[in-house]
Amino acid sequence: MNREKILELCASNPEAIIDYIKSLELTLDLDPPERPERSLDLYKQVKSNEICGYVYNDGRIADPWDVYVSGYLVAVKKLIKVAERNGFMEDTFGYPIFYLFYHYLELNLKLIIRRGEFFIPPTQQKQNLSTSHNIVSLWDQCKIILKEIEGWEEYTDLSEDIKKDYETIDHFIKEVARDTTSQAFRYPENFKKHKPFLADDKEQQFLNVTNLSYVVDWLSYRLDGISMALGVQLSFYVDYY
Repeated sequence: MNREKILELCASNPEAIIDYIKSLELTLDLDPPERPERSLDLYKQVKSNEICGYVYNDGRIADPWDVYVSGYLVAVKKLIKVAERNGFMEDTFGYPIFYLFYHYLELNLKLIIRRGEFFIPPTQQKQNLSTSHNIVSLWDQCKIILKEIEGWEEYTDLSEDIKKDYETIDHFIKEVARDTTSQAFRYPENFKKHKPFLADDKEQQFLNVTNLSYVVDWLSYRLDGISMALGVQLSFYVDYY
């Protein structure tokens, strides 16, 4: 129904509009929240009765990238748990959950590259991590590093089990990267093409959070293992060489 028809319908049946507004009164919170004082500091040290997250940059965390990676992954898993117990009033929680997972993947792949570049020859072209948000190309860069460290060239050089792991990582990174830059999970419209990102020519695009939860658990386990192993190797080289 276009805008003109909606306005025409509203004008011809004002009683229905009033009834609709009244029906919302039971579900709407009509008590406005208290206006916060502008003196509130969003970045001050927490008091005992306040909730606070932290960004560590005081040396207690060896690599702050670890903390950022972990923070996004924990947020994804907690939101999935809320969705599983029907804790959301609306069914629009899919795209923020998918986006947070996309950003977790981006951060973790960049962490793997940062750590792994130490082990590859200087002749290998280094990727500019500050400009790339394409997790497919980031994962390709990770595989260049892993090939150098693990000593393989093609998946056929690997055991069947490890080969399936790599193929599964390939598949789900491409699945999550519907438009390679996560724009689809942040905006409803592709500004260049002036059409919806996810729905495209469909009326609805389903974001299956239940299936995503299985992917989150397995893929994060594998990628965290890779980044952790590289971190251990890097610490060993720094300490002993």
